[in-house]
Amino acid sequence: QPWAPSKAFKTPSKNRHPDDWLPRANIKKAFNDPTEFNLETEDDVQTFANKFAVDVKHVKEYFCHLKILKQGAEMRALKNDKVNCIISHVLNSKANTTITRTNDAECLDQDEGMETDDEGDEDEMDSDESDVVLDDLSDNSDNSDEESDLPENDYMFNFILVS
Repeated sequence: QPWAPSKAFKTPSKNRHPDDWLPRANIKKAFNDPTEFNLETEDDVQTFANKFAVDVKHVKEYFCHLKILKQGAEMRALKNDKVNCIISHVLNSKANTTITRTNDAECLDQDEGMETDDEGDEDEMDSDESDVVLDDLSDNSDNSDEESDLPENDYMFNFILVS
């Protein structure tokens, strides 16, 4: 553990003296309001310790403790942020998705069905939704004499999300 609290911070609340809360509350207030004190500089820590009659060692320890708590809270907030989790999951997954179709007629029927949609809706869809661009990776030339690396009836599509 990078920071080990002193005995002053480990005492149970029922055993604390009434003035034991004063340094903690003031350190926390100064930590949350950096305009009053900048506890990262040595001079301000000394000024703070003199003002509230606290040992400099305790001020530094509690300030480090508050820093660790704040960093932990920021990490938990980042971890619990669903949008960032989804974005990182998508970015970490494969960039290319490959679909293989073995039936030419099925692919042609699907393509024809997509072309018969209303053309008036295209302007509305372009403004609000992301487009999916299909890159045909296979050789779809009109010359059937050329030999392809892929089997005869297989098509491969590369889906790219365009925002």
